[in-house]
Amino acid sequence: MRIRLSGAVGGVVLVVITGVILASIVDGILSFIEKYVVKEDESGKKFISLLKKINWGFFILFIILDLIGVFPLFRTLLFALFSRF
Repeated sequence: MRIRLSGAVGGVVLVVITGVILASIVDGILSFIEKYVVKEDESGKKFISLLKKINWGFFILFIILDLIGVFPLFRTLLFALFSRF
């Protein structure tokens, strides 16, 4: 099944979904590190928790800046990447 979205709506959907997926992937990697590498070290767990918060804040800020047109690089990179497929 193919969903066709045109113009600005397609760009918004692409940016939001891709941003959330990328943030989730980074969060998963950090969770893996926290669970299997840091294990029982409390200061390490606090540091990983801080990195997770920074990760989500960064991606949310990145998405917002892209959607309001201040920093459209994210959308440009996504369209350039997906145009190859």
